[in-house]
Amino acid sequence: MLPRALEDASLRFVTEEDFVKTGKLQKRHTVDQLCMDVSLAEKVESVGTWERERSDGLRLSDHSGIYVELGK
Repeated sequence: MLPRALEDASLRFVTEEDFVKTGKLQKRHTVDQLCMDVSLAEKVESVGTWERERSDGLRLSDHSGIYVELGK
């Protein structure tokens, strides 16, 4: 139902990939997703992530981060 509701609102998921499977996250899957207006979603150039913990083990958050880079 959610994808249909987003479509009806002219919104689109832009972070549907499995970040662990693609190697962008090593330790944990994320449940967080980003969506945006369809016309803006067409400008997505890349999607990236960061782990919830630094390499020294310091925990930064309870979730890994996701970001989207947009072009013109």
